[in-house]
Amino acid sequence: MQVNKIMKLKLIVAISVATLSCENESKKQPELSILDGINPPLENAIPFETIRFDADSGCIIKRLTGMQIDIPPGSIVDANGLPISGEVELMVREFHSTEEILMSGISMQYNSDKNQLLSSGGMFELRANQNGTALHLKKNSSISINLPSQVELDSDFQLFKFEEDKAWGEGASFNRTQNTQIESLIAKTDSIITGKNRVFSLKADFYGRADLIAWEDVEWEMLRCNSELEFEKTKDLIWEYITIEQIGNSSNFELNLTSTLYWNNGNERRWDAKIIAQPKLSQTELDKRLELQANEDKRLKLFFQKAQKENKEFAARYEQERKEWIKEAEKERKRAEERAAVYQRNLSTQNQLMSSFRINSFGIYNIDKIITMKLICNKEVTFDSSESSIFDNLVHISFPASRTVIQTYFKGTIPVYAEKYDIYFTTYDGEMRKISQESMEKLKRSTESETEPLKLISELVSDISV
Repeated sequence: MQVNKIMKLKLIVAISVATLSCENESKKQPELSILDGINPPLENAIPFETIRFDADSGCIIKRLTGMQIDIPPGSIVDANGLPISGEVELMVREFHSTEEILMSGISMQYNSDKNQLLSSGGMFELRANQNGTALHLKKNSSISINLPSQVELDSDFQLFKFEEDKAWGEGASFNRTQNTQIESLIAKTDSIITGKNRVFSLKADFYGRADLIAWEDVEWEMLRCNSELEFEKTKDLIWEYITIEQIGNSSNFELNLTSTLYWNNGNERRWDAKIIAQPKLSQTELDKRLELQANEDKRLKLFFQKAQKENKEFAARYEQERKEWIKEAEKERKRAEERAAVYQRNLSTQNQLMSSFRINSFGIYNIDKIITMKLICNKEVTFDSSESSIFDNLVHISFPASRTVIQTYFKGTIPVYAEKYDIYFTTYDGEMRKISQESMEKLKRSTESETEPLKLISELVSDISV
């Protein structure tokens, strides 16, 4: 997970408590200072997908998630309402799980009632820009949206817009259409993972990479590709890191690729792909390439042996860096495999009905129903001394079962609800930490009448799945 090291420290509460005992429930509770706006616990935790299209032509986008976006030709204008021509960047991201909503930092509190929340059935954010300048929809124009949902939507669900990126507006109706994309999209993601008979060549800077020079001008026939990108996009990327390894004595090779894209707003997105492929070479030519690679490997080995004798410290440092890179590359490959599996799992859990509606402006939209969450009491807590100086007062409260999140200020107390919730916080160093199970058990047993604040201990969380 990419982490902004200079970000504000934010305390995230996602407290997993089934029931907590609070005495004097009739006593008036302090009002929560629930925040409006967008306050993500980590920057860029859920990156945008960027799609480029011609403003005069419009576009129809079908995402692997099942979402469809239909932008009419000539419907994009600038801040003054003047028509835009040329290439437009459309940025889109979706939030379906509670973890995704939590990491988005978008408050799901509704209106002035602090106990009224929005339970999400699918949320997305859609922006457009040209050369870094925000664009808008022309008056009386609209974009058609088909949004899948991974939960059953009853008649209480409505369409809400996050007005001016501050607070949710009034609910509106939407249509339900047959979700005919499920099977075709599952087949499409399967073709990405197990596609056949596709030819490509590697796009990379081969200069200075003696270990790869044998494969610089080779065409490959893809047998299997594990990547969350479509293969056509995967093969067009310029790859920064490449490893090529023969699989046994066969003519098949494993290619592990990594590329990082940077956008105008400073965001970055890392893509990884693991491809099983055959080089389109005769056996004689393949033998020559393998011999060339073996010679280069031998030359490099001799070079580093000499370097080790001349400078053992340099050689050891290089070897350690190489091992760390290989270890990190393996982690990234596993994440890529997991993301590909998540796409298929999410598709398979979609409802047979899609939410269908039109929007007349870019921004954040959500299919929700209004729910009430009863605040039982507020418990006074402290954190162990090693943590007390490294967290700020911004708290995120997440309710996994209800797929909803709110943000509030931490003022020495933790709000206690009847529904399950879990506790995380983020340090200035970008570490995600979780309140320990032992502390959670103490919180369960605590009562409001206890005079001493409850001390909570945290533990490091290596990753948060989104």
